[in-house]
Amino acid sequence: AALQDYDALLQAAPDDVESLNNVAFMLAEDMKKPKDGLVYAERAIKILQTKAVDAVYVNNGNMYDTYGWIKFLNGDPDGAIRERKRANQIQPLAITYCHLARVYKAQKQADDARQAAREAVRLATEGKDPMLATAQALLKELGG
Repeated sequence: AALQDYDALLQAAPDDVESLNNVAFMLAEDMKKPKDGLVYAERAIKILQTKAVDAVYVNNGNMYDTYGWIKFLNGDPDGAIRERKRANQIQPLAITYCHLARVYKAQKQADDARQAAREAVRLATEGKDPMLATAQALLKELGG
């Protein structure tokens, strides 16, 4: 039902980057269709990079975080790391550092994974972010 609502919204506003981002994540993560999600994520990023969009989206690392996660789900860990780093340069968030740590872990880059998890804990603590428990558990899992 949610996907149908987004499809209707995107027919009316095909360059709505927030909707594109949400559909991308829903397809890739919730519906386990990362290849389909990648199409929407790439479109959102292309719009961010080439069209006039509200500055709130241009300066929102969430779009790049989603893009990076979907790249990872599609077997592109290098692309995932690159987009996650870009997300954190734009807007450092605990959730993005948690995602980055998971990609590093999957790539057997333990030191980088622990460093990203530590940063997630730091940001979550400073920002009173609800991701704190998740970040702490991830850091513990990584031996940090």
